[in-house]
Amino acid sequence: MMKICFEYILTMGTRNRFRGFILTLFIFQSFSLFSQSVREISTRDGLPQSFVSGLVQDDSSFVWMGTRNGLARFDGYQFRIFQHNPHDSTTLASNIIIWIRKDDHNNLWIEHEAGEIDEMNPVTEKIIHYLKGNLPDTNSIQFVRRGWMVDEEGIFWGVMRGAGLNNYNVKNKTYQHFTKINSALPSDTVRGLVEILHQGIWILSQQGISLFDKKSNRFTHWQIPFIQDFGNFPESDAIAVDLHLRRNGELMWGDRKSLFFFNPKNY
Repeated sequence: MMKICFEYILTMGTRNRFRGFILTLFIFQSFSLFSQSVREISTRDGLPQSFVSGLVQDDSSFVWMGTRNGLARFDGYQFRIFQHNPHDSTTLASNIIIWIRKDDHNNLWIEHEAGEIDEMNPVTEKIIHYLKGNLPDTNSIQFVRRGWMVDEEGIFWGVMRGAGLNNYNVKNKTYQHFTKINSALPSDTVRGLVEILHQGIWILSQQGISLFDKKSNRFTHWQIPFIQDFGNFPESDAIAVDLHLRRNGELMWGDRKSLFFFNPKNY
Protein backbone atom coordinates (compact mmCIF):
# COMPACT_ATOMS: atom_id res chain seq x y z
CA MET A 1 0.00 0.00 0.00
CA MET A 2 2.80 2.43 0.81
CA LYS A 3 4.58 1.65 -2.48
CA ILE A 4 1.39 2.23 -4.46
CA CYS A 5 0.82 5.59 -2.78
CA PHE A 6 4.40 6.66 -3.55
CA GLU A 7 4.04 5.82 -7.25
CA TYR A 8 0.65 7.53 -7.25
CA ILE A 9 2.30 10.78 -6.10
CA LEU A 10 4.94 10.65 -8.82
CA THR A 11 2.34 10.40 -11.58
CA MET A 12 0.10 13.23 -10.40
CA GLY A 13 0.17 16.93 -11.09
CA THR A 14 1.48 19.53 -8.67
CA ARG A 15 -1.87 20.27 -7.09
CA ASN A 16 -2.92 16.66 -6.58
CA ARG A 17 0.62 15.71 -5.61
CA PHE A 18 0.19 17.59 -2.33
CA ARG A 19 -3.03 15.72 -1.63
CA GLY A 20 -1.29 12.42 -2.30
CA PHE A 21 1.51 13.42 0.06
CA ILE A 22 -1.03 14.17 2.83
CA LEU A 23 -2.68 10.78 2.18
CA THR A 24 0.68 9.04 2.50
CA LEU A 25 1.43 10.82 5.76
CA PHE A 26 -1.98 9.76 7.08
CA ILE A 27 -1.30 6.12 6.20
CA PHE A 28 2.14 6.23 7.83
CA GLN A 29 0.64 7.83 10.92
CA SER A 30 -2.16 5.23 11.07
CA PHE A 31 0.39 2.40 10.92
CA SER A 32 2.43 4.10 13.64
CA LEU A 33 -0.59 4.52 15.93
CA PHE A 34 -1.64 0.93 15.37
CA SER A 35 1.79 -0.43 16.22
CA GLN A 36 1.90 1.66 19.40
CA SER A 37 -1.53 0.46 20.56
CA VAL A 38 -0.62 -3.24 20.49
CA ARG A 39 0.99 -4.54 23.66
CA GLU A 40 1.87 -8.12 24.49
CA ILE A 41 1.46 -9.16 28.14
CA SER A 42 3.01 -12.45 29.21
CA THR A 43 4.50 -14.30 32.17
CA ARG A 44 7.56 -12.07 31.83
CA ASP A 45 5.34 -9.17 32.93
CA GLY A 46 3.97 -11.02 35.95
CA LEU A 47 1.09 -13.04 34.49
CA PRO A 48 1.01 -16.21 36.63
CA GLN A 49 0.44 -18.55 33.66
CA SER A 50 0.33 -18.18 29.89
CA PHE A 51 -3.06 -19.89 29.35
CA VAL A 52 -5.70 -17.19 29.89
CA SER A 53 -9.16 -18.76 30.20
CA GLY A 54 -11.21 -15.73 31.20
CA LEU A 55 -11.01 -11.97 30.84
CA VAL A 56 -13.28 -9.27 32.32
CA GLN A 57 -12.99 -5.60 33.27
CA ASP A 58 -14.60 -4.42 36.50
CA ASP A 59 -16.27 -1.08 37.16
CA SER A 60 -12.98 0.38 38.42
CA SER A 61 -11.30 -0.47 35.07
CA PHE A 62 -9.14 -3.23 36.53
CA VAL A 63 -8.72 -6.16 34.13
CA TRP A 64 -9.11 -9.61 35.70
CA MET A 65 -7.55 -12.63 34.03
CA GLY A 66 -8.27 -16.25 34.84
CA THR A 67 -5.42 -18.69 34.31
CA ARG A 68 -4.50 -22.26 35.19
CA ASN A 69 -2.39 -20.90 38.02
CA GLY A 70 -4.73 -18.48 39.75
CA LEU A 71 -6.48 -15.16 39.19
CA ALA A 72 -4.62 -12.03 38.12
CA ARG A 73 -5.69 -8.39 38.43
CA PHE A 74 -3.99 -5.99 36.04
CA ASP A 75 -4.01 -2.21 36.50
CA GLY A 76 -2.17 -1.43 33.28
CA TYR A 77 1.24 -1.54 34.90
CA GLN A 78 1.49 -4.50 37.25
CA PHE A 79 -0.32 -7.62 38.43
CA ARG A 80 -1.86 -8.63 41.72
CA ILE A 81 -2.16 -12.41 41.99
CA PHE A 82 -4.84 -14.39 43.87
CA GLN A 83 -4.22 -18.10 44.40
CA HIS A 84 -5.59 -21.05 46.32
CA ASN A 85 -4.18 -21.75 49.77
CA PRO A 86 -5.25 -25.14 51.19
CA HIS A 87 -4.84 -23.76 54.71
CA ASP A 88 -7.02 -20.68 54.11
CA SER A 89 -10.71 -21.13 53.26
CA THR A 90 -11.04 -17.47 52.25
CA THR A 91 -8.85 -17.98 49.18
CA LEU A 92 -9.87 -19.30 45.75
CA ALA A 93 -11.34 -22.80 45.58
CA SER A 94 -8.52 -23.78 43.20
CA ASN A 95 -5.92 -22.30 40.88
CA ILE A 96 -7.29 -23.89 37.71
CA ILE A 97 -9.80 -21.34 36.40
CA ILE A 98 -11.76 -22.01 33.23
CA TRP A 99 -14.09 -18.99 33.06
CA ILE A 100 -14.91 -15.58 34.59
CA ARG A 101 -17.98 -13.41 34.26
CA LYS A 102 -19.13 -10.14 35.89
CA ASP A 103 -22.67 -9.43 37.04
CA ASP A 104 -24.61 -6.15 37.17
CA HIS A 105 -23.40 -5.54 40.74
CA ASN A 106 -19.72 -5.67 39.71
CA ASN A 107 -19.21 -9.06 41.38
CA LEU A 108 -16.89 -11.54 39.71
CA TRP A 109 -18.03 -15.14 39.23
CA ILE A 110 -15.21 -17.62 38.81
CA GLU A 111 -15.61 -21.15 37.47
CA HIS A 112 -12.95 -23.72 38.35
CA GLU A 113 -12.15 -26.85 36.39
CA ALA A 114 -13.37 -29.20 39.13
CA GLY A 115 -16.85 -27.61 39.17
CA GLU A 116 -16.47 -25.10 41.98
CA ILE A 117 -17.87 -21.60 41.51
CA ASP A 118 -16.57 -18.67 43.55
CA GLU A 119 -18.05 -15.22 44.00
CA MET A 120 -15.56 -12.39 44.48
CA ASN A 121 -16.05 -8.73 45.32
CA PRO A 122 -13.32 -6.96 43.32
CA VAL A 123 -13.31 -3.99 45.71
CA THR A 124 -13.08 -5.79 49.05
CA GLU A 125 -11.39 -8.83 47.44
CA LYS A 126 -13.61 -11.07 49.59
CA ILE A 127 -14.16 -14.54 48.14
CA ILE A 128 -17.23 -16.71 48.84
CA HIS A 129 -17.37 -20.37 47.79
CA TYR A 130 -20.80 -20.25 46.18
CA LEU A 131 -21.33 -23.71 44.73
CA LYS A 132 -19.59 -27.02 44.09
CA GLY A 133 -21.23 -28.91 41.25
CA ASN A 134 -20.67 -31.66 38.68
CA LEU A 135 -19.74 -34.18 41.37
CA PRO A 136 -20.27 -37.94 40.84
CA ASP A 137 -23.09 -37.77 43.40
CA THR A 138 -26.46 -37.92 41.62
CA ASN A 139 -27.76 -35.09 43.83
CA SER A 140 -25.00 -32.74 42.70
CA ILE A 141 -25.97 -29.73 40.56
CA GLN A 142 -25.04 -30.49 36.96
CA PHE A 143 -24.06 -27.91 34.34
CA VAL A 144 -21.82 -27.66 31.30
CA ARG A 145 -18.70 -25.54 31.37
CA ARG A 146 -19.38 -21.85 30.80
CA GLY A 147 -23.07 -22.69 30.54
CA TRP A 148 -24.38 -21.07 33.71
CA MET A 149 -25.25 -17.79 35.42
CA VAL A 150 -26.38 -16.44 38.80
CA ASP A 151 -29.43 -14.20 38.59
CA GLU A 152 -30.37 -11.02 40.45
CA GLU A 153 -31.77 -13.00 43.38
CA GLY A 154 -28.67 -15.15 43.76
CA ILE A 155 -30.27 -18.21 42.13
CA PHE A 156 -28.01 -20.45 40.05
CA TRP A 157 -29.05 -21.40 36.50
CA GLY A 158 -27.19 -24.16 34.68
CA VAL A 159 -27.36 -25.62 31.19
CA MET A 160 -27.45 -29.42 31.21
CA ARG A 161 -25.99 -31.53 28.42
CA GLY A 162 -28.95 -32.42 26.19
CA ALA A 163 -31.32 -32.33 29.17
CA GLY A 164 -32.66 -28.78 29.33
CA LEU A 165 -31.57 -26.60 32.23
CA ASN A 166 -31.94 -26.33 35.98
CA ASN A 167 -31.96 -23.70 38.67
CA TYR A 168 -30.87 -24.00 42.27
CA ASN A 169 -31.56 -21.71 45.20
CA VAL A 170 -28.42 -21.96 47.32
CA LYS A 171 -30.05 -20.40 50.39
CA ASN A 172 -33.07 -22.67 50.78
CA LYS A 173 -31.63 -25.56 48.70
CA THR A 174 -34.60 -25.82 46.32
CA TYR A 175 -34.10 -27.25 42.84
CA GLN A 176 -36.00 -27.03 39.55
CA HIS A 177 -35.42 -28.85 36.28
CA PHE A 178 -36.88 -27.55 32.99
CA THR A 179 -37.17 -29.71 29.87
CA LYS A 180 -39.07 -29.96 26.61
CA ILE A 181 -41.60 -32.24 28.27
CA ASN A 182 -42.40 -30.38 31.48
CA SER A 183 -41.86 -26.80 30.26
CA ALA A 184 -42.39 -26.99 26.48
CA LEU A 185 -38.85 -25.83 25.73
CA PRO A 186 -38.27 -25.75 21.96
CA SER A 187 -35.40 -28.18 22.50
CA ASP A 188 -33.61 -29.92 25.36
CA THR A 189 -30.37 -28.75 23.75
CA VAL A 190 -29.95 -25.41 25.50
CA ARG A 191 -27.11 -23.19 24.28
CA GLY A 192 -27.03 -20.09 26.47
CA LEU A 193 -28.85 -17.90 28.96
CA VAL A 194 -28.86 -14.32 30.19
CA GLU A 195 -30.97 -12.21 32.53
CA ILE A 196 -32.59 -8.91 31.60
CA LEU A 197 -33.67 -7.05 34.71
CA HIS A 198 -37.42 -6.53 35.05
CA GLN A 199 -38.00 -8.97 32.17
CA GLY A 200 -36.75 -12.37 33.22
CA ILE A 201 -34.32 -15.07 32.11
CA TRP A 202 -33.78 -15.52 28.38
CA ILE A 203 -32.95 -19.07 27.29
CA LEU A 204 -31.41 -19.88 23.89
CA SER A 205 -32.03 -23.40 22.63
CA GLN A 206 -31.30 -25.18 19.38
CA GLN A 207 -34.67 -24.30 17.83
CA GLY A 208 -35.94 -21.26 19.68
CA ILE A 209 -35.53 -18.56 22.28
CA SER A 210 -37.57 -18.48 25.50
CA LEU A 211 -38.35 -16.04 28.28
CA PHE A 212 -38.83 -17.30 31.84
CA ASP A 213 -41.09 -15.18 34.04
CA LYS A 214 -40.14 -15.64 37.70
CA LYS A 215 -43.51 -14.48 39.01
CA SER A 216 -45.56 -16.97 37.04
CA ASN A 217 -42.77 -19.59 36.90
CA ARG A 218 -43.61 -20.09 33.21
CA PHE A 219 -41.90 -19.81 29.83
CA THR A 220 -42.90 -17.98 26.66
CA HIS A 221 -41.28 -19.28 23.48
CA TRP A 222 -40.39 -17.87 20.05
CA GLN A 223 -39.20 -20.06 17.20
CA ILE A 224 -35.91 -19.09 15.52
CA PRO A 225 -36.52 -18.94 11.72
CA PHE A 226 -32.92 -19.85 10.92
CA ILE A 227 -30.79 -22.97 11.12
CA GLN A 228 -28.09 -22.63 13.78
CA ASP A 229 -24.82 -24.49 13.23
CA PHE A 230 -22.91 -25.09 16.45
CA GLY A 231 -21.23 -28.27 15.25
CA ASN A 232 -21.38 -31.69 16.83
CA PHE A 233 -19.04 -32.23 19.77
CA PRO A 234 -20.51 -35.16 21.75
CA GLU A 235 -17.47 -35.62 23.98
CA SER A 236 -16.80 -31.95 24.59
CA ASP A 237 -18.16 -29.28 26.92
CA ALA A 238 -17.84 -26.73 24.12
CA ILE A 239 -21.60 -26.51 23.56
CA ALA A 240 -22.48 -23.37 25.55
CA VAL A 241 -22.46 -20.01 23.75
CA ASP A 242 -22.45 -16.46 25.03
CA LEU A 243 -25.93 -14.97 24.84
CA HIS A 244 -24.92 -11.32 24.94
CA LEU A 245 -27.13 -8.38 25.92
CA ARG A 246 -26.30 -5.36 23.77
CA ARG A 247 -26.62 -1.78 24.99
CA ASN A 248 -29.55 -1.21 22.66
CA GLY A 249 -31.47 -4.02 24.38
CA GLU A 250 -31.00 -6.64 21.68
CA LEU A 251 -29.78 -10.15 22.37
CA MET A 252 -26.86 -11.30 20.24
CA TRP A 253 -25.19 -14.66 19.77
CA GLY A 254 -23.18 -16.48 17.14
CA ASP A 255 -22.74 -19.94 15.71
CA ARG A 256 -19.96 -21.19 13.43
CA LYS A 257 -21.20 -19.18 10.45
CA SER A 258 -23.43 -16.31 11.50
CA LEU A 259 -24.34 -13.68 14.08
CA PHE A 260 -27.94 -13.59 15.28
CA PHE A 261 -29.85 -10.65 16.75
CA PHE A 262 -33.15 -10.78 18.63
CA ASN A 263 -35.14 -7.76 19.79
CA PRO A 264 -36.97 -8.57 23.08
CA LYS A 265 -39.32 -5.61 22.56
CA ASN A 266 -40.91 -6.57 19.24
CA TYR A 267 -39.68 -10.20 19.04
